[in-house]
Amino acid sequence: MSNWLRTPDAAKELGVSADFLKRNRDSHDGFLEEGKHYVLGSALNASIRWEVEACRDRIHKHGRLVREAHLQLKKLQEGALGQPTSLTPVAVEHSSSFHVASRLLKGVES
Repeated sequence: MSNWLRTPDAAKELGVSADFLKRNRDSHDGFLEEGKHYVLGSALNASIRWEVEACRDRIHKHGRLVREAHLQLKKLQEGALGQPTSLTPVAVEHSSSFHVASRLLKGVES
């Protein structure tokens, strides 16, 4: 059963901010897909509706992927993979794991 909620209600249900949901829409280079995780209203000022369970699953999956990417970056940084890499400790330290993982995992999350 679908549970489509307005942004403030969906954010509360998911335990995230409304800004988090809006920032992570695919139209803003995020991982929540229009039509699957959210739908736009019929007017510019109409509320976005969010499918809470689909969002919860996707947020969880993305979090798991980000953590895995972080571990892989750490292994690369420590040279544990035995492969030459152009990543330096400075580059990894100054990169947000979230954004690095997002770039590395583009297309993998489908």
